[in-house]
Amino acid sequence: MKKILMLLFILAIQLKGHAQDEKSYARLMALPIQKETRKNGDVFLQADFTEVITGTTNKKEILEETQEILSIANAPHPNVATIKKYLKEASKEFEVPFSILDAIAKTYNNYCMIGPSEYGAYGIMGLINNENNTNLNLSAELIHVDVEEVKSNPRQNIRAAAALLAYYGKKIKDPSQIIEWFDAVKDFTGLNDDFTKEMQAIDYYKVLNNGRNTITLWKEEGKVKPLNDSKINQLLTNYETKLKSNQDFNRDATTGTLDYPSAVGAFTDCNYSSRNGRSIDTWVNHYIGVGTVAGAISHFRNCRGNAGSSAHFIVAVNGTVYQVVPVASKAWHAGATGQPNNERSIGTEHDVTTSTPSNWNNPTLLKASTDLARYFCNRYSIPKTRSLPGIRGHKEMPGTSTDCPYTIPWTTWMNLLNNNTTPTNTPVPVSPANGATNLGLPINFTYTSPVNANAFRIQVTTSNSGWNDTDGFTANTAPNATIVVNASINTTNYYWNETAAGSFEGPKAGKTYYYTIRSWDSTTGTSKYSPVRTISTAFGVQPIAPVNNATVNSPANLSWTSTTSGASYRLQIAKTNSGWTAENGFTTEANPTTNVPVNYSTANLLNYTWPNQYTEPQNLPISGNTYYWTVRLWSAETGTSKYTPVRSFTITGTTSRVAFEGEAVKAYPNPSNGLINFSFEARSKETEIVIYDLSGNSVFSKKYQTEVGEITINENISELKEGNYILVLHNESKIVSQNLVIKRE
Repeated sequence: MKKILMLLFILAIQLKGHAQDEKSYARLMALPIQKETRKNGDVFLQADFTEVITGTTNKKEILEETQEILSIANAPHPNVATIKKYLKEASKEFEVPFSILDAIAKTYNNYCMIGPSEYGAYGIMGLINNENNTNLNLSAELIHVDVEEVKSNPRQNIRAAAALLAYYGKKIKDPSQIIEWFDAVKDFTGLNDDFTKEMQAIDYYKVLNNGRNTITLWKEEGKVKPLNDSKINQLLTNYETKLKSNQDFNRDATTGTLDYPSAVGAFTDCNYSSRNGRSIDTWVNHYIGVGTVAGAISHFRNCRGNAGSSAHFIVAVNGTVYQVVPVASKAWHAGATGQPNNERSIGTEHDVTTSTPSNWNNPTLLKASTDLARYFCNRYSIPKTRSLPGIRGHKEMPGTSTDCPYTIPWTTWMNLLNNNTTPTNTPVPVSPANGATNLGLPINFTYTSPVNANAFRIQVTTSNSGWNDTDGFTANTAPNATIVVNASINTTNYYWNETAAGSFEGPKAGKTYYYTIRSWDSTTGTSKYSPVRTISTAFGVQPIAPVNNATVNSPANLSWTSTTSGASYRLQIAKTNSGWTAENGFTTEANPTTNVPVNYSTANLLNYTWPNQYTEPQNLPISGNTYYWTVRLWSAETGTSKYTPVRSFTITGTTSRVAFEGEAVKAYPNPSNGLINFSFEARSKETEIVIYDLSGNSVFSKKYQTEVGEITINENISELKEGNYILVLHNESKIVSQNLVIKRE
């Protein structure tokens, strides 16, 4: 397929050699991600994709136009939570279902602001502007925003899409019924014919009804929760029945004769020509790049404009094969001046984009692709080797300049082609590296998988005995004395910290751990655990909560862990991230300053609640502000101390400027098994008690009618898990606090 667009990852230079294809996905998954929280709470992520895309970090080897594209790729991008916020705001503003907007954002571009596609679709929502459809222009008019803003600004792209959907759905009688929006969604797609409009709308409805959970380019979980609506289920079933029977699917093009028995006919009347008597001797693999299968078919069937490109087949990620051009004809997919590339080859697009590179690891797509290629290799005696004639990627055809087919796993693909085997589904750990030491919290496990599995399992243990590739360290699904994490997850990354989900133990400082990962392939019904890797955490003190770049409510609860008992700690919270050193933190002064509002020394205590300690207004956290914190351990045993690397957090919600009273509320028994008494001097007839966990989350809140004077309240808090908490009592202008421990007998 001819790539002529300035899209995010399409380059004007070729990647260097086949080995680059094998490594590029692993490099992508290993990229460090920078996070920026803006004053309005929006979070943007940024990574340097230079080496992943070009195969080099030497700018002298990169063309000027490619460097311009890299500047777009490497720019900050809103994270999934921020995009979801934009979607919810747009849903409310234009009174359209959030579930539909969310499914479109997930399906079209995997929550990525990438584009345009070859058929002129822009941004997260795939708004189209081409010679056949001007939905993008219309959407810009509807929200009174410049077209360029809709193309480039994520929030405006989403607002424009919501306004456009509302425009097409204005005659819907019951907007609460998602099924009623189907025709509006078809019009929203902006594709050229009813066949592709319906196909695209069905894909959106599949995702909103069945759910989908894959990670983005910035390695975030991007999840759509399933609706499981019975009416939508029936819509999807009817469509699949029609698809399998090939009924009426070519009404917008001349009906062709299928060359591949299990293909679905989606033939075009244009954008192909004669082979001029040239024999077929080459198979060429492509990826869509930006857009969707329906969008690619619509583009290939565009006879009104000047599409100038096509392919013989398109393989969808679910294994469906669509035929667009008869094999006897020449599709326009890898043309180059003076080269017979198209005359000699069969070109096949794959449902892989720059925002979903992991689709190349999907076993269903790989099997459908290699089954298709094997069929025609046998039919036309095409060599099943990486050669010309033989098996080629688009970028390997003479005279071409493109990165297509991007991260295709050639070794796996060729093995499947020649051996007709199903790819292994054993995940490959990426980070932490085997033998990694001095790891800080949280520990981020990342891995690649040859399957888009719904079930991964990660096991972390303190003992390296008993592992096998069938069961990992254990066939059980619960943690035990040595297996501190035994987690079932559905993304290809896992953050392990002290507040790990479930009953899992958090990582401890100065410990050695062993980990293994399994993916479950529902297609083959098999799974294997990856080989064991060993890692070690840093010795000394480690921050736990809040995690780096977190947004927390006030009061802010900070906690840390240590390998040394009986040690003393100093916590510093600063307004600026400048001046920090491992020896001095933000300052050598022992008291708070204007820039360091918290400079707190404590022995044994491994948590701190701000603003519990200081009463001056400048020492209270201010809502909307970002703060930076570090902790130092000092041990008489070693006589040494160092501050931890800096973490940041942003305060949200209302900050109380009322000073904490010197005395604390009496809570007893403490530790408590769940039944507890609160004693205090009441100043008003209403008292509120709030209990926070060490991550700053409110886990208990209740208001009581009280009499003025000494009072005791009995309360059952047995629903709280074992652990440390902060109790805060509000009574008129009086705010007091107390540390609280829940411990079962």
